[in-house]
Parts: sequence; C-alpha cells; structure tokens
Amino acid sequence: MKAAVLEDYGKPLAIKDVQKPQIRSDEVLIKVAACGVCRTDLKIIEGMAWKPNLPHVLGHEVAGYVEAGNVENFKKGDSVVVNQYYACGVCYYCRIGRETLCTNLKGHLGFDESGGFGEFVKAPERNLIKVPNGVPLEEAAVAGCAVGSSLHAVKKSNIRANQTALVQGAGGGLGVCTVQLLKLSGVNVIGVGISEEEVKTAKRYGADSTINAKETGIIEAVKKLTDGLGPDVVFDFVGTKETVEPGFQLLRPGGKMVVVGYGPEPFQIGAQQLTMREIELIGSRSATRQDIVDILEMASKGKLAPVVNKILKLEEINTALRLLKDHAAVGRSAIKF
Repeated sequence: MKAAVLEDYGKPLAIKDVQKPQIRSDEVLIKVAACGVCRTDLKIIEGMAWKPNLPHVLGHEVAGYVEAGNVENFKKGDSVVVNQYYACGVCYYCRIGRETLCTNLKGHLGFDESGGFGEFVKAPERNLIKVPNGVPLEEAAVAGCAVGSSLHAVKKSNIRANQTALVQGAGGGLGVCTVQLLKLSGVNVIGVGISEEEVKTAKRYGADSTINAKETGIIEAVKKLTDGLGPDVVFDFVGTKETVEPGFQLLRPGGKMVVVGYGPEPFQIGAQQLTMREIELIGSRSATRQDIVDILEMASKGKLAPVVNKILKLEEINTALRLLKDHAAVGRSAIKF
C-alpha cells in the first residue's frame, strides 16, 4: 500500500510503498478514507511528543471503511472513526470513562501503531465508532481528535451559560470547534488568534469578540471586553509561556484555565495567585470514546460543523504539515484518499 513514512526525525515524510497491515483475530482492517493533520504530528516528527520506532506511519485522526476482520458489530463497507487510544478497558481509569489515562495502554494509533497517512490501518474492533449518516468522512476523521478534544476540554471546564470564555488559538482546528461548542452552551466567547485570517475564522463560527494578538495587547483588550473582571474560563490551545501566563493573569477570581496545547518550554504561575484568587488549573488530554460519539451525533444533527478547510492528497502531506508549522492553516487540514 502507499503511505507517507517518517524515516528520520526532523525530515519530510517519504511517500513509498509499504506492507499492508496484517490483522489478528480481534482486529479490523480499515480502508482509510480521510485522515486529519494534527499539530501533534509535527511534534512526533520533531521527536518531541513521542518517539516511535522508525520507519513509522503517522496519522491518528482516521475515518474509513471496514475492509476485513472477524467482527460482531460491523460489516464490510461500514463507515467508521477509529478511537486512537487502544485502552485495556479494565484498569481504574478505563472503568471510570477516562481511557486517555489508561495505565495498560495496548497501543496508540499513529503514535506507536501504524496510522492513517497510509491507505489501510488496523485497529481493535472495540475502537471503532460508526459514522452517522450525513457526516462527511473528512469531518468524521477530525472528530477523533480535534473536535473530540474540544468537547473534552469544554466538559472539564464545567462552564455555564452567560459566563465568558477566552479561547487562545481560536482559529485553529481545536479552537474553532471550541468556539462553536461554547456558543451552543450560551457562553460569551472572546477568540484570540495571531493573524487576521484566524480571527475572521473565529468570528465566522460564532465568537462574540475577537483579538489579533499580533496587533493588540491582549490584557488591555480583554479587560475592556469584560468590564475589568476578566473571563470565567480560559481555554489555551497553544500552551506556550506567551499564552498561558497572560491567560492566567486575566482570569477573574474563581476562574479556571484549561490547558490543551503544549510545548517544550515551561511557564510560571504563582502559587500565591493560584490560592488567593482560588484559580483552578486544569489539564485536558485528547478525547474519550464517549466524546467522539457525542461529537458525531452533534454533527449529524447539524449542531456543529467540524472545520476542515483544506483537503489534500497523500502526496501533499508535507505541504499540509508546512502550512500547520507556519500557522498558515486555519481550521483543520485533512488527507483524503
């Protein structure tokens, strides 16, 4: 089969022929229809987030068609999304519905298991989720990470109607979906981006106010928009010192910061500020199976539109990655087969 292969860290992916995955008795072979391109893919390529054995096929936002396998709940040709975490299903975290923290993870699609930047992937049957009618597969693919991660973060915040949220990275794949989810919940949304295109995208998908952080001082602008109080919740999809520290400073007393993005550099948050203002600092990682199910149902009912702005061929994967690295891609890009 044809695939985009990581052969050396820090180098472009190579398009080449590789062996089709061989399935075991509990696995399903899936013909990939679409695979989203995530910033985590860049981090893996750079050897930062995860270091798989090379050569390796990345891609963890996968939707496609059941091709083969001894399965009970699916048939050949069924449209499915693959939940990227091959969780054990029996540990403490799996039993309470937090399988992203599974202590006996069997594999991780695109991280240590061969992923969706190839024509076929394999996965355990329990990791497949049926795609409802009417949801395009390129949109379903990004539900497995970008959109599901947005819902996971919003759930963890417990934000309520009429509160105010600040979304850092509001024009990106996760940020723009979070804007939509917050508006569905009746939240006042301030979207922050670093280009005119990013803030326009955030506005188009429902942000009440937008700030171009390259042109406007974010602290002064947010204070003005919130009558000096600051937001109830800050969602940070960037995760750098330059976004987390001012976001924390902006929170009103009793506020919450939900950090989803991450980078290699540390940031500083004062313990006195944390305690005296009763701020809650929350980490949010990816999406659970239930998050993906919920997002697909919302998409099928037209409540939310997973934003896939660029659809490219497998041969254009390095272009998609370069656009992402240069912050030239708003929403999500996807490879379509």
